[in-house]
Amino acid sequence: MPLARRVLLTALAAGSAGAAVACDPASADGAPAAGSAATAARRLLPRHWRQLTFRTAAGRDTFQVSGRTGRITVTGGTPATQLTGLNWYLRNIADADINWAGRQLRLPRELPGLDGTVTRRANVPHRFALNDTNDGYTGPYHDWTYWERELDVLALHGYNEVLVQTGADALYHRVFQEFGYTDEELRKWIPGPAHQPWWLLQNLSAFPHPVSQQLLGARAALGRRIANRLRELGMTPVFPGYFGTVPPGFADRNAGARTVPQGTWMGFARPDWLDPRTEHFTRVAAAFYRIQDEMFGGASTRYKMDLLHEGGSPGDVPVGDAAKGVEKALRAAHPGAVWVILGWQHNPPRAIVDAVDKDRMLVVDGLCDRFPKVTDREATARRTGTAPRTPSARSGTSAAIRPWARTPPTGLRCTSGGAPGRAAPCAASPCSRRPPTTIRPPSPCSPNSPGERATWTCAPGSHGGRARATEDTIHTRRPPGTSCAGPRTAPRAPTRGARARTGCSGRAPPSRRRRRPPGHRSASATGPRSSNRPLASC
Repeated sequence: MPLARRVLLTALAAGSAGAAVACDPASADGAPAAGSAATAARRLLPRHWRQLTFRTAAGRDTFQVSGRTGRITVTGGTPATQLTGLNWYLRNIADADINWAGRQLRLPRELPGLDGTVTRRANVPHRFALNDTNDGYTGPYHDWTYWERELDVLALHGYNEVLVQTGADALYHRVFQEFGYTDEELRKWIPGPAHQPWWLLQNLSAFPHPVSQQLLGARAALGRRIANRLRELGMTPVFPGYFGTVPPGFADRNAGARTVPQGTWMGFARPDWLDPRTEHFTRVAAAFYRIQDEMFGGASTRYKMDLLHEGGSPGDVPVGDAAKGVEKALRAAHPGAVWVILGWQHNPPRAIVDAVDKDRMLVVDGLCDRFPKVTDREATARRTGTAPRTPSARSGTSAAIRPWARTPPTGLRCTSGGAPGRAAPCAASPCSRRPPTTIRPPSPCSPNSPGERATWTCAPGSHGGRARATEDTIHTRRPPGTSCAGPRTAPRAPTRGARARTGCSGRAPPSRRRRRPPGHRSASATGPRSSNRPLASC
């Protein structure tokens, strides 16, 4: 099956002053469906699932594996955690493997037993999967067959928060019909699925041609199905939130509305931005969250929003006041929700993070692993004493070094991003071994610390680099085409004679791909290699 494109954006939990939520392992909405782990096991292990028993107990992010030959029991707090326990068993006891590239299931007729009971628990509460641009690069037309396996594999590998953008086009289509727009006008404004991630980031619109009603309906149904399955597994769907994107001419159709033109981005017309301080914004946001709940089976606890992404203009609107307006609208619809925001280039600006409730903001940083000297938000916090430190600011995507550890490290403290200089204790922190006041995970493209056996964590990108969790370490293999994170180049219509463009999250066509100079080695080429998974730079 095709490799999925994703980037893993996992952030550390923080204390009460942190930019991330506190160290509370609960993160999914609603109760998971009974038996969903067993149902997934039946899909994944059609010849052996009857030898597996799943039980719900222990902590939410803890699993136990025990049993004798032919009778294996996996206990966990959620179906997803139970599947993570199953994956541990397959890799460490049964010498089998299921991952995004395929599977190796050369298993004996009876599954081998264990000596005693094995217990593992997660070191981080936020194990976030998928990049904003995941759908655009290779996944815009995936169907349920793909997504069902994708969600199973994410659960197997320990992730519990998944960005779900599928169906957002249908959501906007419904919302703005309540504000004076016709079906045809909105379908012309909404870009095709391959370009929708940048539309949701407020970078472009109306490209390349109108979407059809059939496509909108199909994507809405698929998005709801994805969200429902995540809830069944005990995982959290992370939905797009509303931060002010409106179609052209909104102020003309809604008397008194105030919009800020956003100009162009890479030659594309950007959508206008509705002033978040106004009553019209409050009305649109309320309609957005109401219709979203109807379409996708209820609320989430995580909403992804990025103000002024890649050069957006606030005009004469104070950015801090705008952030407060966006936050107020989210709280009105979902009081306990967390605002998830992408760390990318200069976003989030200090004005935003200083204005909002830092207990209810989670920054998933998609850039500082590649350019740590350019965008080191932790260093900025310590130098200036004003800007909050971003969770996992060094690795940004930060799949944990020891996501399911045998013995959690002690004496470590998570960087929290709250008041400057504060680093609240967090149970089972995956932080690297540095002085306890500023601990953070290592760079995803370098070993964790000198003198230790190199364990690696990476920002697997759109071509499917995957974090491989072992008994107590995580090793990442980066196949060719792996990206760091985020849209480094704009999607463009083909231009005759134009030079092929590629960036961190995209690859040039084979005929135009740049050759590496002799002797070139990627940033991660000095680390451990896999015999069948070559390493590659971004």
